[in-house]
Amino acid sequence: MDTSQTSPLYFVTDCYEPNSAAINRFLAFTKAFEESGIHTVIVFIRPNQNYDKVHLKFKNVVIQYLWENKILIKDKLRYFQQIFWIISFLQRLKKGDNLILNGTTEFLFVFSYFHNKINLYHEITEHPDIGRNTKSLTLRFFHNLYLRRCKSLKGLFVISTELKKYFLCMGIPNNKIHIVNMIGDSSRFDGLERNTNVEKYIAYCGAIVNSKDGVDVLIKAFKIVQEKISDLKLLLIGGFPVREDEIINRNLVTELHLQEQVIFTGEISSDEMPQVLKNAQALVLARPDNLQAKNGFPTKLGEYLLTSNPVIVTNVGDIGLFLKNCESALIATPGDERDIAEKICFALQNKDEAQKIGKRGSEVAMQHFNYKTETKKISRVIFNDPSE
Repeated sequence: MDTSQTSPLYFVTDCYEPNSAAINRFLAFTKAFEESGIHTVIVFIRPNQNYDKVHLKFKNVVIQYLWENKILIKDKLRYFQQIFWIISFLQRLKKGDNLILNGTTEFLFVFSYFHNKINLYHEITEHPDIGRNTKSLTLRFFHNLYLRRCKSLKGLFVISTELKKYFLCMGIPNNKIHIVNMIGDSSRFDGLERNTNVEKYIAYCGAIVNSKDGVDVLIKAFKIVQEKISDLKLLLIGGFPVREDEIINRNLVTELHLQEQVIFTGEISSDEMPQVLKNAQALVLARPDNLQAKNGFPTKLGEYLLTSNPVIVTNVGDIGLFLKNCESALIATPGDERDIAEKICFALQNKDEAQKIGKRGSEVAMQHFNYKTETKKISRVIFNDPSE
Protein backbone atom coordinates (compact mmCIF):
# COMPACT_ATOMS: atom_id res chain seq x y z
CA MET A 1 0.00 0.00 0.00
CA ASP A 2 1.29 3.44 -0.94
CA THR A 3 1.13 5.58 2.18
CA SER A 4 3.80 8.12 1.27
CA GLN A 5 3.48 11.15 3.50
CA THR A 6 4.73 14.70 3.52
CA SER A 7 3.44 15.10 7.08
CA PRO A 8 2.37 12.72 9.85
CA LEU A 9 -1.06 11.26 10.42
CA TYR A 10 -2.48 12.76 13.60
CA PHE A 11 -4.55 10.33 15.68
CA VAL A 12 -6.32 12.15 18.52
CA THR A 13 -8.36 10.91 21.47
CA ASP A 14 -9.58 12.11 24.84
CA CYS A 15 -7.32 10.60 27.50
CA TYR A 16 -5.25 7.51 28.17
CA GLU A 17 -7.18 5.01 30.31
CA PRO A 18 -5.00 1.87 30.55
CA ASN A 19 -6.71 -1.44 29.72
CA SER A 20 -9.98 0.18 28.62
CA ALA A 21 -11.64 -1.25 25.50
CA ALA A 22 -11.51 2.12 23.75
CA ILE A 23 -7.78 2.56 24.37
CA ASN A 24 -6.99 -1.04 23.41
CA ARG A 25 -8.70 -0.40 20.07
CA PHE A 26 -6.91 2.95 19.70
CA LEU A 27 -3.49 1.41 20.36
CA ALA A 28 -4.18 -1.53 18.03
CA PHE A 29 -4.81 0.94 15.23
CA THR A 30 -1.62 2.77 16.20
CA LYS A 31 0.36 -0.47 16.07
CA ALA A 32 -0.98 -1.21 12.58
CA PHE A 33 -0.15 2.30 11.37
CA GLU A 34 3.41 1.83 12.56
CA GLU A 35 3.73 -1.60 10.95
CA SER A 36 2.56 -0.05 7.67
CA GLY A 37 5.31 2.55 7.90
CA ILE A 38 2.88 5.42 8.47
CA HIS A 39 4.49 8.19 10.51
CA THR A 40 1.87 8.79 13.19
CA VAL A 41 1.45 11.30 16.00
CA ILE A 42 -0.98 10.15 18.68
CA VAL A 43 -2.40 12.92 20.82
CA PHE A 44 -4.13 12.77 24.21
CA ILE A 45 -6.16 15.86 25.04
CA ARG A 46 -6.49 15.58 28.80
CA PRO A 47 -5.08 13.45 31.62
CA ASN A 48 -6.95 10.71 33.42
CA GLN A 49 -7.19 10.82 37.23
CA ASN A 50 -3.77 9.17 37.62
CA TYR A 51 -2.02 11.18 34.88
CA ASP A 52 -1.10 7.89 33.17
CA LYS A 53 1.06 7.82 30.06
CA VAL A 54 1.61 5.19 27.38
CA HIS A 55 4.62 2.99 28.13
CA LEU A 56 4.69 1.13 24.80
CA LYS A 57 7.65 1.82 22.55
CA PHE A 58 7.16 2.76 18.89
CA LYS A 59 9.54 3.55 16.03
CA ASN A 60 7.31 5.60 13.72
CA VAL A 61 4.95 6.97 16.36
CA VAL A 62 5.28 10.13 18.41
CA ILE A 63 3.09 10.64 21.48
CA GLN A 64 1.88 14.08 22.57
CA TYR A 65 -0.03 15.04 25.69
CA LEU A 66 -1.73 18.41 25.30
CA TRP A 67 -2.01 18.61 29.08
CA GLU A 68 1.68 18.02 29.77
CA ASN A 69 3.50 20.80 31.66
CA LYS A 70 0.22 22.68 32.11
CA ILE A 71 -1.42 24.01 35.25
CA LEU A 72 -4.79 22.28 35.35
CA ILE A 73 -7.90 24.27 36.22
CA LYS A 74 -10.47 22.43 38.32
CA ASP A 75 -14.19 21.88 37.89
CA LYS A 76 -16.22 23.17 34.93
CA LEU A 77 -13.60 25.64 33.70
CA ARG A 78 -11.31 22.75 32.80
CA TYR A 79 -13.48 21.96 29.76
CA PHE A 80 -12.80 25.43 28.33
CA GLN A 81 -9.11 25.02 29.16
CA GLN A 82 -9.09 21.83 27.09
CA ILE A 83 -10.73 23.67 24.18
CA PHE A 84 -7.92 26.24 24.36
CA TRP A 85 -5.32 23.41 24.24
CA ILE A 86 -7.04 21.93 21.19
CA ILE A 87 -7.17 25.24 19.33
CA SER A 88 -3.49 25.91 20.07
CA PHE A 89 -2.64 22.42 18.79
CA LEU A 90 -4.71 22.80 15.61
CA GLN A 91 -3.20 26.17 14.81
CA ARG A 92 0.22 24.52 14.63
CA LEU A 93 -0.85 22.00 11.99
CA LYS A 94 -0.08 22.47 8.31
CA LYS A 95 -2.66 22.87 5.59
CA GLY A 96 -3.62 19.45 4.24
CA ASP A 97 -2.59 17.50 7.34
CA ASN A 98 -4.64 14.36 8.03
CA LEU A 99 -6.26 13.98 11.45
CA ILE A 100 -8.49 11.24 12.89
CA LEU A 101 -10.53 12.17 15.95
CA ASN A 102 -11.18 8.97 17.89
CA GLY A 103 -14.48 9.24 19.80
CA THR A 104 -14.36 12.44 21.84
CA THR A 105 -17.66 13.68 20.39
CA GLU A 106 -17.85 16.70 22.71
CA PHE A 107 -14.81 18.25 21.02
CA LEU A 108 -15.65 17.52 17.38
CA PHE A 109 -17.13 20.99 16.86
CA VAL A 110 -13.75 22.56 17.74
CA PHE A 111 -11.83 20.36 15.31
CA SER A 112 -14.44 20.86 12.58
CA TYR A 113 -13.89 24.62 12.48
CA PHE A 114 -10.47 23.81 11.01
CA HIS A 115 -11.89 21.57 8.28
CA ASN A 116 -10.77 23.97 5.55
CA LYS A 117 -7.19 23.63 6.80
CA ILE A 118 -6.94 19.92 7.67
CA ASN A 119 -8.43 16.70 6.34
CA LEU A 120 -10.62 15.73 9.29
CA TYR A 121 -11.83 12.19 9.91
CA HIS A 122 -13.82 10.89 12.86
CA GLU A 123 -14.10 7.41 14.35
CA ILE A 124 -17.08 6.56 16.55
CA THR A 125 -18.06 3.20 18.07
CA GLU A 126 -21.14 4.15 20.11
CA HIS A 127 -24.50 5.71 19.28
CA PRO A 128 -24.22 9.46 20.00
CA ASP A 129 -27.24 9.31 22.33
CA ILE A 130 -25.56 6.88 24.75
CA GLY A 131 -25.16 8.54 28.14
CA ARG A 132 -26.81 11.76 26.95
CA ASN A 133 -29.54 13.53 28.91
CA THR A 134 -32.04 14.19 26.12
CA LYS A 135 -34.05 16.55 28.37
CA SER A 136 -31.18 18.97 28.85
CA LEU A 137 -31.47 21.91 26.44
CA THR A 138 -27.73 22.56 26.67
CA LEU A 139 -26.83 18.97 25.84
CA ARG A 140 -29.38 18.87 23.05
CA PHE A 141 -27.80 21.99 21.57
CA PHE A 142 -24.31 20.44 21.61
CA HIS A 143 -25.69 17.16 20.25
CA ASN A 144 -27.30 18.92 17.30
CA LEU A 145 -24.11 20.91 16.79
CA TYR A 146 -22.15 17.64 16.74
CA LEU A 147 -24.40 16.19 14.04
CA ARG A 148 -24.16 19.34 11.92
CA ARG A 149 -20.39 19.41 12.18
CA CYS A 150 -20.18 15.75 11.13
CA LYS A 151 -21.23 16.93 7.67
CA SER A 152 -17.93 18.80 7.31
CA LEU A 153 -15.86 15.63 7.77
CA LYS A 154 -13.75 14.08 5.02
CA GLY A 155 -14.77 10.68 6.34
CA LEU A 156 -16.60 8.98 9.19
CA PHE A 157 -15.53 5.55 10.50
CA VAL A 158 -18.26 3.60 12.33
CA ILE A 159 -18.28 0.14 13.90
CA SER A 160 -21.67 -1.26 12.84
CA THR A 161 -24.33 -1.29 10.14
CA GLU A 162 -26.88 0.29 12.50
CA LEU A 163 -24.53 3.15 13.31
CA LYS A 164 -24.01 3.73 9.60
CA LYS A 165 -27.79 3.81 9.08
CA TYR A 166 -28.11 6.36 11.89
CA PHE A 167 -25.65 8.77 10.29
CA LEU A 168 -27.20 8.26 6.87
CA CYS A 169 -30.53 9.32 8.37
CA MET A 170 -28.79 12.37 9.83
CA GLY A 171 -27.81 13.47 6.33
CA ILE A 172 -24.20 12.26 6.10
CA PRO A 173 -23.49 11.12 2.51
CA ASN A 174 -23.05 7.37 2.06
CA ASN A 175 -19.63 7.76 0.43
CA LYS A 176 -18.30 9.44 3.56
CA ILE A 177 -19.31 6.66 5.98
CA HIS A 178 -17.05 3.61 6.27
CA ILE A 179 -17.60 0.57 8.51
CA VAL A 180 -14.45 -0.51 10.35
CA ASN A 181 -15.03 -3.65 12.37
CA MET A 182 -14.08 -4.34 15.94
CA ILE A 183 -10.41 -5.33 16.07
CA GLY A 184 -8.18 -7.63 18.08
CA ASP A 185 -4.47 -8.33 18.17
CA SER A 186 -3.94 -12.06 17.68
CA SER A 187 -0.25 -11.83 18.61
CA ARG A 188 -1.28 -11.39 22.26
CA PHE A 189 -2.41 -15.03 22.25
CA ASP A 190 0.47 -16.56 20.29
CA GLY A 191 1.85 -19.66 22.00
CA LEU A 192 -0.58 -19.60 24.92
CA GLU A 193 -1.82 -22.90 26.30
CA ARG A 194 -4.50 -23.43 28.92
CA ASN A 195 -3.10 -24.02 32.39
CA THR A 196 -4.84 -27.19 33.55
CA ASN A 197 -3.72 -26.72 37.16
CA VAL A 198 -6.10 -23.83 37.84
CA GLU A 199 -9.65 -24.20 39.13
CA LYS A 200 -12.31 -24.68 36.47
CA TYR A 201 -14.00 -21.39 35.59
CA ILE A 202 -15.87 -19.46 32.95
CA ALA A 203 -15.16 -15.76 32.58
CA TYR A 204 -16.43 -12.34 31.60
CA CYS A 205 -14.10 -9.36 31.20
CA GLY A 206 -14.93 -5.69 30.99
CA ALA A 207 -16.62 -3.02 33.05
CA ILE A 208 -19.10 -4.63 35.46
CA VAL A 209 -22.12 -2.79 34.05
CA ASN A 210 -25.60 -4.29 33.74
CA SER A 211 -27.03 -1.94 31.11
CA LYS A 212 -24.11 -2.50 28.74
CA ASP A 213 -23.13 -6.15 29.19
CA GLY A 214 -25.93 -7.76 31.22
CA VAL A 215 -23.69 -8.89 34.07
CA ASP A 216 -26.71 -9.37 36.35
CA VAL A 217 -28.29 -11.70 33.78
CA LEU A 218 -25.01 -13.63 33.54
CA ILE A 219 -24.95 -14.13 37.33
CA LYS A 220 -28.51 -15.48 37.23
CA ALA A 221 -27.58 -17.80 34.36
CA PHE A 222 -24.57 -19.03 36.29
CA LYS A 223 -26.84 -19.98 39.21
CA ILE A 224 -28.72 -22.30 36.84
CA VAL A 225 -25.44 -23.75 35.56
CA GLN A 226 -24.30 -24.39 39.14
CA GLU A 227 -27.22 -26.71 39.68
CA LYS A 228 -25.77 -29.01 36.98
CA ILE A 229 -22.03 -28.32 37.22
CA SER A 230 -21.10 -27.62 40.83
CA ASP A 231 -17.30 -27.54 40.50
CA LEU A 232 -17.27 -24.34 38.45
CA LYS A 233 -16.55 -20.71 39.21
CA LEU A 234 -17.48 -17.51 37.43
CA LEU A 235 -14.74 -14.87 37.11
CA LEU A 236 -16.01 -11.33 36.61
CA ILE A 237 -12.93 -9.43 35.50
CA GLY A 238 -13.12 -5.65 35.69
CA GLY A 239 -14.02 -2.68 37.80
CA PHE A 240 -17.31 -1.05 38.78
CA PRO A 241 -17.66 2.31 37.03
CA VAL A 242 -21.20 2.64 38.43
CA ARG A 243 -21.58 2.27 42.20
CA GLU A 244 -25.23 1.21 41.84
CA ASP A 245 -24.25 -1.76 39.67
CA GLU A 246 -21.70 -2.87 42.24
CA ILE A 247 -24.35 -2.88 44.97
CA ILE A 248 -26.87 -4.70 42.77
CA ASN A 249 -24.47 -7.41 41.63
CA ARG A 250 -22.85 -8.07 44.98
CA ASN A 251 -26.29 -8.31 46.59
CA LEU A 252 -27.45 -10.63 43.81
CA VAL A 253 -24.48 -12.94 44.41
CA THR A 254 -25.37 -13.05 48.11
CA GLU A 255 -29.07 -13.67 47.47
CA LEU A 256 -28.22 -16.58 45.18
CA HIS A 257 -25.68 -18.00 47.68
CA LEU A 258 -22.84 -17.76 45.17
CA GLN A 259 -20.28 -15.97 47.33
CA GLU A 260 -17.80 -18.83 46.98
CA GLN A 261 -18.40 -19.41 43.27
CA VAL A 262 -18.53 -15.88 41.80
CA ILE A 263 -15.20 -14.07 41.93
CA PHE A 264 -14.96 -10.32 41.40
CA THR A 265 -11.31 -10.08 40.40
CA GLY A 266 -11.17 -6.31 39.93
CA GLU A 267 -9.12 -4.95 37.06
CA ILE A 268 -6.12 -6.93 35.87
CA SER A 269 -3.29 -5.77 33.64
CA SER A 270 -3.39 -6.11 29.86
CA ASP A 271 -0.28 -8.33 30.12
CA GLU A 272 -2.11 -10.82 32.37
CA MET A 273 -5.43 -10.78 30.52
CA PRO A 274 -4.62 -13.15 27.61
CA GLN A 275 -3.58 -16.01 29.91
CA VAL A 276 -6.55 -15.50 32.25
CA LEU A 277 -8.93 -15.67 29.28
CA LYS A 278 -7.10 -18.65 27.79
CA ASN A 279 -7.41 -20.61 31.05
CA ALA A 280 -11.22 -20.30 31.05
CA GLN A 281 -13.42 -23.23 30.07
CA ALA A 282 -15.65 -20.80 28.17
CA LEU A 283 -16.07 -17.04 27.79
CA VAL A 284 -19.44 -15.37 28.14
CA LEU A 285 -21.02 -12.08 27.09
CA ALA A 286 -24.69 -11.57 27.95
CA ARG A 287 -25.32 -8.20 26.30
CA PRO A 288 -28.94 -6.97 26.52
CA ASP A 289 -30.84 -5.89 23.42
CA ASN A 290 -30.72 -2.10 23.75
CA LEU A 291 -29.58 1.00 21.87
CA GLN A 292 -25.96 0.59 22.89
CA ALA A 293 -25.75 -3.07 21.83
CA LYS A 294 -27.58 -2.52 18.53
CA ASN A 295 -25.26 0.26 17.41
CA GLY A 296 -21.97 -0.80 18.98
CA PHE A 297 -19.88 -3.94 18.83
CA PRO A 298 -18.10 -5.42 21.87
CA THR A 299 -14.31 -5.18 21.58
CA LYS A 300 -13.93 -7.93 24.17
CA LEU A 301 -15.59 -10.37 21.79
CA GLY A 302 -12.51 -10.28 19.56
CA GLU A 303 -10.25 -11.26 22.44
CA TYR A 304 -12.70 -13.97 23.49
CA LEU A 305 -12.63 -15.51 20.02
CA LEU A 306 -8.86 -15.26 19.62
CA THR A 307 -8.36 -17.57 22.62
CA SER A 308 -9.94 -20.42 20.58
CA ASN A 309 -12.10 -21.13 23.64
CA PRO A 310 -15.85 -21.63 23.13
CA VAL A 311 -17.71 -18.30 23.33
CA ILE A 312 -21.27 -17.83 24.52
CA VAL A 313 -22.70 -14.51 23.32
CA THR A 314 -26.16 -13.01 22.96
CA ASN A 315 -27.52 -12.21 19.51
CA VAL A 316 -27.49 -8.40 19.41
CA GLY A 317 -26.35 -5.82 16.87
CA ASP A 318 -24.09 -7.11 14.10
CA ILE A 319 -22.92 -10.20 15.98
CA GLY A 320 -25.15 -12.47 13.88
CA LEU A 321 -23.53 -11.15 10.69
CA PHE A 322 -20.23 -12.74 11.68
CA LEU A 323 -20.96 -15.62 14.07
CA LYS A 324 -23.27 -18.61 13.55
CA ASN A 325 -24.83 -20.60 16.38
CA CYS A 326 -23.12 -23.94 17.07
CA GLU A 327 -20.67 -23.22 14.25
CA SER A 328 -18.37 -20.40 15.41
CA ALA A 329 -20.02 -19.50 18.75
CA LEU A 330 -22.92 -20.46 20.97
CA ILE A 331 -25.49 -17.72 20.48
CA ALA A 332 -28.17 -17.10 23.09
CA THR A 333 -31.27 -14.93 23.36
CA PRO A 334 -30.63 -11.55 25.05
CA GLY A 335 -32.04 -11.33 28.57
CA ASP A 336 -32.85 -15.05 28.74
CA GLU A 337 -30.75 -16.47 31.56
CA ARG A 338 -32.04 -20.01 30.96
CA ASP A 339 -30.96 -19.97 27.32
CA ILE A 340 -27.58 -18.52 28.28
CA ALA A 341 -27.19 -21.21 30.95
CA GLU A 342 -28.11 -23.91 28.45
CA LYS A 343 -25.40 -22.72 26.06
CA ILE A 344 -22.81 -22.63 28.87
CA CYS A 345 -23.71 -26.18 29.91
CA PHE A 346 -23.44 -27.38 26.32
CA ALA A 347 -19.93 -25.94 26.05
CA LEU A 348 -18.79 -27.65 29.25
CA GLN A 349 -20.54 -30.98 28.68
CA ASN A 350 -19.60 -31.40 25.01
CA LYS A 351 -15.94 -30.47 25.08
CA ASP A 352 -14.91 -31.94 21.72
CA GLU A 353 -17.65 -30.08 19.85
CA ALA A 354 -17.06 -26.93 21.92
CA GLN A 355 -13.37 -27.04 21.02
CA LYS A 356 -14.23 -27.16 17.32
CA ILE A 357 -16.62 -24.22 17.75
CA GLY A 358 -13.88 -22.28 19.54
CA LYS A 359 -11.41 -22.99 16.75
CA ARG A 360 -13.83 -21.83 14.08
CA GLY A 361 -14.57 -18.73 16.15
CA SER A 362 -10.89 -17.82 16.19
CA GLU A 363 -10.80 -18.18 12.40
CA VAL A 364 -13.71 -15.72 12.12
CA ALA A 365 -11.82 -13.27 14.33
CA MET A 366 -8.67 -13.59 12.24
CA GLN A 367 -10.62 -12.95 9.05
CA HIS A 368 -13.01 -10.18 10.11
CA PHE A 369 -11.56 -8.59 13.27
CA ASN A 370 -7.89 -8.46 12.36
CA TYR A 371 -6.31 -5.16 13.39
CA LYS A 372 -4.11 -5.07 10.28
CA THR A 373 -6.86 -5.56 7.70
CA GLU A 374 -9.28 -3.19 9.44
CA THR A 375 -6.64 -0.48 9.70
CA LYS A 376 -6.01 -0.85 5.96
CA LYS A 377 -9.62 0.25 5.41
CA ILE A 378 -8.79 3.53 7.16
CA SER A 379 -5.52 3.94 5.27
CA ARG A 380 -7.23 3.40 1.92
CA VAL A 381 -9.73 6.15 2.66
CA ILE A 382 -7.18 8.67 3.91
CA PHE A 383 -4.43 7.99 1.36
CA ASN A 384 -6.76 7.33 -1.59
CA ASP A 385 -5.20 3.94 -2.22
CA PRO A 386 -7.65 1.58 -4.02
CA SER A 387 -5.47 -1.51 -3.53
CA GLU A 388 -6.78 -4.40 -1.46
